[in-house]
Amino acid sequence: MARRRVRNLWRQLVAVVVAAGLWFLFGGQQVVERAIRVPLEHTSLPPGIEMTGEMPTVVDLRVRGSEAALARIVPGELVAVLNLAGAKPGQRLFTVTADDVRAPSGVTVMQVTPSSIAMAFEPATSKLVPVAPEVQGTPAYGFEVGAISVTPPAVEVHGPAGALEDTQAVITEPLSVAGASAPVTDTVTLGVPDRTLRIQQPQRVSVTVDIRRAPIERLLSGVAVEVRGGRGRVPAPAEVTVTVKAAAAVLDRLAAGSVRAFVDAGQGPAGAPLPVRVEASEGLAVVRIEPEQVLLRAR
Repeated sequence: MARRRVRNLWRQLVAVVVAAGLWFLFGGQQVVERAIRVPLEHTSLPPGIEMTGEMPTVVDLRVRGSEAALARIVPGELVAVLNLAGAKPGQRLFTVTADDVRAPSGVTVMQVTPSSIAMAFEPATSKLVPVAPEVQGTPAYGFEVGAISVTPPAVEVHGPAGALEDTQAVITEPLSVAGASAPVTDTVTLGVPDRTLRIQQPQRVSVTVDIRRAPIERLLSGVAVEVRGGRGRVPAPAEVTVTVKAAAAVLDRLAAGSVRAFVDAGQGPAGAPLPVRVEASEGLAVVRIEPEQVLLRAR
């Protein structure tokens, strides 16, 4: 009997010590409330539906717990999750409550702000969109940018129907041709300016920029001006200077008669200056004619 009393006494003593320890650890801590901003995530978006516009990425919470429990909260432990299972095309309103917040043990969510969130949805679709490569820089002196080719020339883009309808091209990261004197080829990353759109495979394309010799300008002095439709009349001045532009190979083959200047005597009132026109052989571009007008006089 005495042994049983001693055993019970020890059990009571241990219980008192444990209770005192728990009170010391937790009983003396004050329960407080605190405002905290947490991430807002979404889940269960139905297939064939896409979000449009801006969606809030955070919400403000009013939480309650002991000072120790609130002090132990680390990023990611408190998260609000918006269930989009009922989303349909058009404007929709969703409610966020304390039950939608993942919270650690010892922390109670008292309030969520905002308590409702307006969102817009559209049907999901996809289409092939051409790639528009961005080229930066200036080639070496005497060279210019020629044809630009992309492989593949178009990629499949997914997203809301409205945003996809307005998308005319997929952009690329810049490809530099600074100082180049030969074709430049590189693999670049694709992108779309609208964040609601997504590029399927491939995410990168090959771009080739042809670098060719730039056309050269040349002055042709003393080009005789022919009068058409006006017998017995001569131009004053009788010659003009014509500036042409062409590839070096074309200018090297330039021959007499490649550039012909003339005026039409039937144009304009009598005595008025007439515009000088130029006929040039294939590959030649006329840049300037000096002077641009001449007078006609009797021979």
